[in-house]
Amino acid sequence: MKVKNSDLIYGYDISHWQTEKEYQGIVESAGFVIYKATQGAKMIDTTTPKRINEAIRRGKRTGVYHFLDGTTSGELQAEHFYLNVRPWINKLEKFYPDGEPIPLLFFADFEKLFTNNFYELKKFLEKFESLSGYRPIIYTSYSWFCNFDWSNFKNYKFWIAGYTKLDKVLERINKHSNIVLYQYSDAPFDSDMWVKTRMDWESEKHV
Repeated sequence: MKVKNSDLIYGYDISHWQTEKEYQGIVESAGFVIYKATQGAKMIDTTTPKRINEAIRRGKRTGVYHFLDGTTSGELQAEHFYLNVRPWINKLEKFYPDGEPIPLLFFADFEKLFTNNFYELKKFLEKFESLSGYRPIIYTSYSWFCNFDWSNFKNYKFWIAGYTKLDKVLERINKHSNIVLYQYSDAPFDSDMWVKTRMDWESEKHV
């Protein structure tokens, strides 16, 4: 189905780089916010727990991401990510019957520090899914998405970064049915669009 302007839901991805004042200035108007949870095998974004708990209390569908780096294996990083997001998974699953999607999405941020290491990316994805039961969405740049071989990731969905005009964004995403999120700007904040239907947004389960 072709994506139209009216389908788009706008939001942000946030980390410790955004002050609490900056965050509070955008969170109420955002259609969604995605938060950095962890990086590598040790780093934890300490601003995220409070912000995620607030989002859950508001009943807003949200997400968390892990920034993959080259410090250690994908499996160890998946374990680190899972241990830090497990409290929110457990909290939400108590309120949602089996099969009903919890309002929390998971993402693997695959950037230049992990360039070409598709083996470790796949290990990360598989390990996190085995631990949590949820399949992460892969974040990467539009140029990487187009120029690398993703044949081993056919069952995954993508969050793509590529800063351009809206008509160009729509042209790009309508070529690729596995793109579900698009980061279209990084100033003054990382700004994103959910590029499937609103019904898809409510029912997204990563499986």
